[in-house]
Amino acid sequence: MKGISPDHDMTIGVVIPHYNQGEYLGEAVQSALNQNLSPSEIIIVDDGSAKKHLQAAHKLESDHSVVRLIEHKSNKGAIAAQNTGLLAARSDFILFRAADDISLPDSFEAAYAILCRNPDAHICCGDTTYFGESVEEGRTEQLRFSERPSYLSPDELTARLGAETLIHGASTFVRRQTITEMGGLSKEFLWYADWFAFHSIAFKYGICYCPIPLSGFRLRSSSYGNSGIANKSRNTKILKNLQRAIEKSDPLIADRFRASGVLEMFGRDFTAKVGSSARAQNFLMPEKERNGTATNKIDLSRGMGESIFQALSSHIKLMRSHLAPSASKCMVFGAGRHSEILITAWRRLNLPEIDAVLLSSPVERKSFLGIPTQSIEETKAGPNDLIILSSKSFEEEMANICTERFPQTPRLAVWASERTFLPR
Repeated sequence: MKGISPDHDMTIGVVIPHYNQGEYLGEAVQSALNQNLSPSEIIIVDDGSAKKHLQAAHKLESDHSVVRLIEHKSNKGAIAAQNTGLLAARSDFILFRAADDISLPDSFEAAYAILCRNPDAHICCGDTTYFGESVEEGRTEQLRFSERPSYLSPDELTARLGAETLIHGASTFVRRQTITEMGGLSKEFLWYADWFAFHSIAFKYGICYCPIPLSGFRLRSSSYGNSGIANKSRNTKILKNLQRAIEKSDPLIADRFRASGVLEMFGRDFTAKVGSSARAQNFLMPEKERNGTATNKIDLSRGMGESIFQALSSHIKLMRSHLAPSASKCMVFGAGRHSEILITAWRRLNLPEIDAVLLSSPVERKSFLGIPTQSIEETKAGPNDLIILSSKSFEEEMANICTERFPQTPRLAVWASERTFLPR
């Protein structure tokens, strides 16, 4: 595929799938309109929204000439809506923007600059700020692939990626022709569709990276992706589809998926979750893990590891003081990959011992990383205790549960600081 001609003015477009999110849609569109580098088009694909939400989309189209609305008469799903927008788009590069997320200042200009310097590039990504109600109260996850805007070859990218440093779809600009020739985003992978497509493209062609936050990603437990992940049987089916697709992909791309460590984002028991055959497990699992020499080292210097470490460090004196009385209990709410990182960071900081890991679902295992587990419904907590919310995807839901069940118990949230409740 040929790159962009030097005499061609490269264009950036935005595709926004929309379903009953009219209260957020205006902010998403305005954040693109406010860029120093204006998008050539903003395509809203309404996926069968209720009347009041559809009206919000119509108003944006009537108010801004760059905005175009396409309507699905019935709900076809987020991936279908994204692909409808992709087929209608004419820009050189596309940003798929969720209706409740925002583009951060100077993000289009930063992507444009590095892509113009690398006219044969197919994809560009940056850092992401995760937030609840206000982006100013959120936390930025820094990938730290490089100190300055750079192009990384497939092998360089493979060496820098990992379970804590992933290409985030919200902060990724992809060449329209490239993603179109792939057939768009695959319905087989649903909420992982952009993750699979963008990593596949990057492992084939390399990637441009901007070391600044390009997007604000709103953390809502009820979002499209989180609702899908919460459906365990359906999510397992999607993971099986991913496993088969990676196994059947170009051998070089498949090896980079495996060697990079990105599959650890699904948990270290990824192959067990998808029920893979021994052959598939050998294929997906890096050689060091197969022969038992893997260290499973968690990186706390960048990505999600750095963000969690910073969140704990910023309150370290207060937490030590609060947990000093022997009767005080410290509990971590959540038992996934996020908690593996958090507990590693907690121990690295030599904080007081964690007494329990709390689970919202029925307790199927007695311990997590050597710490006793217990059901949130059987937990008793008071004002002298401390609960650490340990999930990016479900931090909002966890905060609501704690507010209802333990209104006097201090808690620490990693991503949206307004969900933190600590004594002064």
